[in-house]
Amino acid sequence: MEATKIEPVINDSDNQHSVNYESKSRPAGFWIRFVAFWIDWIALGIINTPLTLIVPSFVGLNFNDPKFQETLIKMITEASKSPTMTPEMQVFMTKLGTLYALMVGISMLTAFTYYYLFYRFKCGTPGKLALGLRVYKAGSREPIGALGVFLRDFLGKFIGYMPFAIGFIMAGIREDKRALHDLMGGTVVVYDED
Repeated sequence: MEATKIEPVINDSDNQHSVNYESKSRPAGFWIRFVAFWIDWIALGIINTPLTLIVPSFVGLNFNDPKFQETLIKMITEASKSPTMTPEMQVFMTKLGTLYALMVGISMLTAFTYYYLFYRFKCGTPGKLALGLRVYKAGSREPIGALGVFLRDFLGKFIGYMPFAIGFIMAGIREDKRALHDLMGGTVVVYDED
């Protein structure tokens, strides 16, 4: 895909300096992006579900095993009676902690790969593409790279949730429809009208 530059236009009305990018594309607002987010969330859930069934066996846990369920109930019962952990409880909790760390790591790697590949090669995730949206570097029609994905979809969205998801609500308030994660990642989300 050939990149086309979109020249900035400086607006100096009422001493308010802002940069707008002339483009044929309209910026996508809050609600359509909200729907796209849920489509992607479901897609990532479908991708991650098989992993949640496979990974526990790597740390010696099988959630469907009656022995695992017995051990879990026993651990909860013992923990409610005594604040100290038996060696058996320590081993079990170490396995659960390791499992949790593995699952978080794998989920983050899966999400990063999902976002990076779709943004890099399609300029949008399945949720955005299904709704006719594209994600570009601000001021151009270029796809975002790995740093942009990290800043936008990990750091930016994490910060955007606090407080009260104001970073996301910005997309419904700002004239250019950019949320905090768009500003941090240097991106715009627009309708694909070409």
